[in-house]
Amino acid sequence: MDNVLIFLDGSFRDSATFSSVLYLFSLATSMQVNHEKSTITLALTSIQESRFSQQNFPYGILPLDCGFKYLRFWIKPLSQKITD
Repeated sequence: MDNVLIFLDGSFRDSATFSSVLYLFSLATSMQVNHEKSTITLALTSIQESRFSQQNFPYGILPLDCGFKYLRFWIKPLSQKITD
């Protein structure tokens, strides 16, 4: 499975549930998340929630203002340029 966007509210409960779902999905399908290509984009999360995400998900973490890459294109919330 490629190119999946998943949106969470960033709460401890949502993050823990998501972690469990990923684990169960992996067991059921024998598929693994590519940690090198996966990132988490945080927005409006508390410092504790951000730390929890960093400790529990082995992905790169980017702030929302940096944007995120999807289908080889950068999606930026504040600006798009012709070069993007």
